[in-house]
Amino acid sequence: MKQLLYEDGCSFVNPTFSLFCNGLYSKGMRTGYIYLLNSLEDLLQARLDRYQSSDKSAQALRDIKAMDLELSILLIVVIPAEGDQIEAIISEKYHGVIEESDSKRNVATALFSLTILILAIGMRIKVLRELRACYNHFKNVLRTLPLSLVLSTFGLESFLLKTSNGTLDFMKNQIN
Repeated sequence: MKQLLYEDGCSFVNPTFSLFCNGLYSKGMRTGYIYLLNSLEDLLQARLDRYQSSDKSAQALRDIKAMDLELSILLIVVIPAEGDQIEAIISEKYHGVIEESDSKRNVATALFSLTILILAIGMRIKVLRELRACYNHFKNVLRTLPLSLVLSTFGLESFLLKTSNGTLDFMKNQIN
């Protein structure tokens, strides 16, 4: 990019513009993009100065138009070609950065999702362990109560049947 902007921009442009670049080289000009823009500005300023100082006759206007006509054409052809090349380089770098950013974002999203999944599984396991501990603790409390009180309460009896793992199945017929 530095070479295109400040040194030899013609080395990057399409070979079809080599004739125009050779014309600039033959005039002893550097072909860096910034240098060419400055040359065009200087050329246009010289034309403006000459126009303002002229008598504005038809002959004077023709002379001003003819002034450095070849250089004007060379600059007007080469500057856009180098500008297109600059745009292509910037576009290529931009798309590379976008692709890299997208891949980093995808990795971050995957890691975040995996972290959330692991936390959800861990919380579920913790809740289930605590629930099992509560069931066991409640069963231990029920053991201290008289059997007639436990069996006379429908909710407690149903709880014991559900959590007995089949050891109290003989009582199901009595409830129904």
